[in-house]
Order: sequence, then structure tokens, then C-alpha cells
Amino acid sequence: MNKSAPAFFTILKDFRYFCHQIQFLQTNYCMLLFLTVKNRFLLVLLSFSLFFSACSTDFDLADDWKEGMALYGLINPEDSVHYVRINKVFLDPETDALVIAQNPDSIYYYENLDVTIRELPNGPEWTAQQIDGNLTDINKSEGIFSNERNILYRFNFQPNLDRNYQITATNSETGYTVSSVTGLVGELQMTFPTNPVVTQINKLSTNRQTIRFNTPENGRVYDLKIRFLYEEWEIGDSDNKELKSVEWTAFSGLTSPGTSGGTLLTFQYDNREFYNQLANRIPADNSKRRRVKPLGSIQYIFISGGEEIYNYIISEGAQSGLSDGSAGSVYSNIENGYGVWSSRSTSSFGDFRITPTSVDSLACGSLTRQLNFADRAGFFDCN
Repeated sequence: MNKSAPAFFTILKDFRYFCHQIQFLQTNYCMLLFLTVKNRFLLVLLSFSLFFSACSTDFDLADDWKEGMALYGLINPEDSVHYVRINKVFLDPETDALVIAQNPDSIYYYENLDVTIRELPNGPEWTAQQIDGNLTDINKSEGIFSNERNILYRFNFQPNLDRNYQITATNSETGYTVSSVTGLVGELQMTFPTNPVVTQINKLSTNRQTIRFNTPENGRVYDLKIRFLYEEWEIGDSDNKELKSVEWTAFSGLTSPGTSGGTLLTFQYDNREFYNQLANRIPADNSKRRRVKPLGSIQYIFISGGEEIYNYIISEGAQSGLSDGSAGSVYSNIENGYGVWSSRSTSSFGDFRITPTSVDSLACGSLTRQLNFADRAGFFDCN
């Protein structure tokens, strides 16, 4: 659902935005703080991606006050615990926006917000538990907003892939209600490489590496992370090896033409990129020795996002391209409010092995020689 921006929204050439990482969703959220200092108005909205951010809109508010709510969350069929963030959308012509942003009472609802998720068409209903993320391992990054509290809404249940889920948030004092429905993104199937227990991946040549996968039902946009596993120990203490890993994003925002699932998508990347990533992410340390993890050192981690995420990304791209000074459409699938309620899923494949010649190249190649990896024979002397 595309919501036209209210008539009182106008885009300003001078703007600021602040992006925050919300780690508990393992994805990037970009909370926009739109500030127009002249009129001292504040609007909090959401922008997010699977592993990327795109924030570039500023609005001025100049209309009568009315209650608003921004709700955002992703439901993951693999998880049994789900978190939702809900913020007030407001304006105050009498108070500086920077002052308001530091007051948690101006940002959050407290006892007067009832939040539920219902399984459609006639399944069970769950009531959220309000928590303060600051009292758990869920931390909000530093920024313009108050860190005094970090109010989240937690649900405990295991979703059913064959069902849709409706979230509803109601202000019990005013009766103001927002709601949204989303389906669940299914499991992605990787078709190449195959047989991950024994497949070897040659990173030595200058050829391109090919990855193919079939899209999941309800999936629309996809990221891929590659994880490399290795063992590390102090020189002279090989009995105390520590398993470590580094990972990077191979692609982000790859899309499928629809959400029915079963579409074959192909991605290619240069083999040389493998060595560049390791050289940039593993620190050189002459007191350490390393070796590629035996029996599998490469894992592929796909993150699939729903149609609503795709629609938001397209909307945000259109907003960032505006040049005539007027607001376009601000995507939201929250009925009577703002934000995004959608689904994501994670599909992991491994362990893939790199070839012996690739191990030698990692140990002695010009890009990674300083990382002190053993060659295929277990030696560290490249002379």
C-alpha cells in the first residue's frame, strides 16, 4: 500500500538524518530524524534494508496536530522470539526538536499501548511483553534520540509458514489503532554449488564464481553473505587453536520478478575478491599462525525479504531522486499509521572447501601472505 504523503509535507534541500543499527534483527534499520530547526518540528519515521541503508528525505510539518504511530518489525519463521519497535509520530511547535528527542516520554508509549499478533484466518493471538532493551543484550546505538530507555515489544511464538500474521497496536487511552498483515518468507534453495560436504571452490583462477538459487515463496529481495572459517593460534601453542570467522556481503538488494517462489536467480563474483576480503578483514599479526578450517571453510548465508521491504526500498529510491521540491509517495503498509511490517528468512549452506591450490595461494599469494596461513602441506615457509 502506497500512502501519499500528507499535504503539509514539503521536502527541504537542507536536511539531516541519523541511522541506527538495531542489532537484534540482524539487519540495518535507519531511523530518520527529520529536523527543520526554523519551525522546530520533529517527525520520526523508518527506513530499513536487509543489509543496507538509504536515507535521504526531509519533511516540514505545518498542520494541526493529530495522533500518529510508527510501527516496524520483521517476523522470521525460523525464530520463536520476535521484536517490534513502536514510536510516537508527533510535532510540537513550541519545543526544540533536539530537546524532544532526548525525552523518552516523547518517543515511546508506555503502559497505555496494547500490542498483539494474531494468526490468520482464525488462529491464536499473542500479546506483546514490553521490555527495555537496555536491560537485555539488545542495545540501541548512540544518536540524537534518548538512550535512557529502549522500549521494545517482544512476542514468544513459533510462526507457521502457511499462515499470515496480523499485528495490531492500540492506544488504550485514546482508542487510536494501527494494524498490518504480512505473510512469511519461506526457505530459499541453493542449487549451485551442490553437495556442500565435498564440493571444492577454486579461488585461484581469474574466473568468476557462480552462485544459483531458487527464490522462496513470498520472497522479493535478497542479500548474500559469505563466511570464511579458519583456525588461529599463538606461535608455539598449536594445541590451543581457536576457531574464527570473517564474513562479508557478496550482494545486497538482488530482486526477483515476483513472490510466488521457484525463480532461478544467478550471481557471479570475481575469485580475486575472495582474497581481497580476507586481506581487509583479518589483521596481520606476526605472533599468530592460521590455517583454513579442515573439511569446510566457506558458508553461504542468504537473507530473503518480503514484498513490503522491496516496496519500501523502491519508494525510498524515488524519494531520494526528487528534485522539484514536492513530496511523492511514502510507502507504508501500516493501516492508519506509518512504518513497515514484513518478514525475512535466513538460509545457510555449507561447509564448502576451497581447493589445495587455493590454500597455497592464500598462504603465499601477494594479497594475503602477511596473514600467516599454512599451505596445503601445513608449512608456513613460502620461499
